Amino acid sequence: MSRVFAYTLVADGSSAAMLRPVLDWLICDASGGAATPSGSLFDPRRLRRSLTKLSDHVAAAAEDAAGSVLFVHRDAEQADLATRVEEIERAAAGVSGGVVPVVPVRMSEAWLLFDEQAIRTAAGNPAGRKRLALPAAKKWDALPDPKEALYGLIREASELSGRRLKKLNYGEARAEVARLIEDFSPLRSLPAFEELRTRVQQRLAAGGYAGA
Repeated sequence: MSRVFAYTLVADGSSAAMLRPVLDWLICDASGGAATPSGSLFDPRRLRRSLTKLSDHVAAAAEDAAGSVLFVHRDAEQADLATRVEEIERAAAGVSGGVVPVVPVRMSEAWLLFDEQAIRTAAGNPAGRKRLALPAAKKWDALPDPKEALYGLIREASELSGRRLKKLNYGEARAEVARLIEDFSPLRSLPAFEELRTRVQQRLAAGGYAGA
């Protein structure tokens, strides 16, 4: 029987929301279907008080989401995976039970570059025939600007021009790409994703979810 796995994702900017479908899939897959993810997003920018330190973000999220597993998102950007993970763990030192770092390399958009049909559909042109130059898997975490790479693919897939192209909402399309992807297993070729998967499996096993 499947049991609820409650979690809270601590956001690092506007791209964090698109990681929830990734986490939902990962929790289901890593648990063999024994866990039903129930996630929420904690966005420090929406707090009435201004918090600038990551440790303050994590502490506020832990207080707000007692009982949930905390996932803390930070894009690696110009740092390496280990450095970002260490930063998160240091910021969460006072949190009971610790947290699960979520660190896409270099940006979250790097995890959305592989599903051509999802990109076409999110761009509003699911039956489009224009060739899309999706990057090879080995390049996903090496691209200097994965966000621009994804937006470029969305732009090409839309086949729009002029005023209609100017009205294209890339942020909404990005979120829709994430929602439309049904299988994130291609990301298992990425060290950052595999580290996240290992940590999720550890949390699932500690919670007694069969199959983890």
